[in-house]
Amino acid sequence: HGYMIYGYDDQKGVFKAAGYLADGHYKQFDVTYEDYYRGVTDGKKPRLHQLDYFHINTEYEGQIDITRIREKLTDFLNSRGPANPRVNEAFGVSAWKRFETYIDRVGDNGIDMRYVRVYMEHKGIMDKRLKCLLKYGYLQDQSLCIAYNEMVFRKATQLYNMCLKYILTRDVELQKRMTALVREINVTEHVLIERVVVSL
Repeated sequence: HGYMIYGYDDQKGVFKAAGYLADGHYKQFDVTYEDYYRGVTDGKKPRLHQLDYFHINTEYEGQIDITRIREKLTDFLNSRGPANPRVNEAFGVSAWKRFETYIDRVGDNGIDMRYVRVYMEHKGIMDKRLKCLLKYGYLQDQSLCIAYNEMVFRKATQLYNMCLKYILTRDVELQKRMTALVREINVTEHVLIERVVVSL
């Protein structure tokens, strides 16, 4: 996907940007105002780019739509996505089952850590969502938040570290433990999210 410009420094004459570079790594970098202008106009006329501009609405007051959250969590559990998904797309729980298969079959091909990172970050975001629901009184059972943090998010972080080690060692036994851990995380998450939906 494209780069994100998230700030600027007028003293240095640069935009602050972030994105995946040619080496496949996500990095922060500076873009001079001149380079940005040349990139957009090509020195002649404006080129066709998709430029999306966002600003913070400081007057916005967020609201929690608990019915929609319940529906989205149920969609996640039932692997429901948009009405007309493309071939080979997976949503919700089925996406994580595919990830489990990916880890199980990784072999000598190595691991694309972007997949592992997304898996871990998803668990971290869900952890924050549950804590938010607890904070605002929509989720009454604090033990669900604690269990999710300890048995899903922290274990996903552990999996991330195991995958890094596997890249270095190609240890077959480690890979088997990684597969078992993903399976355990997926089962536990499903059970906990079902309990969250019931309690909302």
